[in-house]
Amino acid sequence: MNRFFKIIPDKKTLYLFISIAQTILLALFIIIFGDFGSLVQNLFMGPLISILSVLFVVLIYIGFNYFHKRREH
Repeated sequence: MNRFFKIIPDKKTLYLFISIAQTILLALFIIIFGDFGSLVQNLFMGPLISILSVLFVVLIYIGFNYFHKRREH
């Protein structure tokens, strides 16, 4: 875990990484929810993947915010 944060030198790079991750997951979310034909076909899989990707973004956001608050104090 610590090794991962040593790779990213400053906050700007970290926030860039977060925004890239959010953009990718948002794109996934739009693709899955935008294609209503397959959403009807995979009524279970579609929403499940969307919910998981949203949860993943939220967890990344909360996790990094918590990490920075702990580091600053």
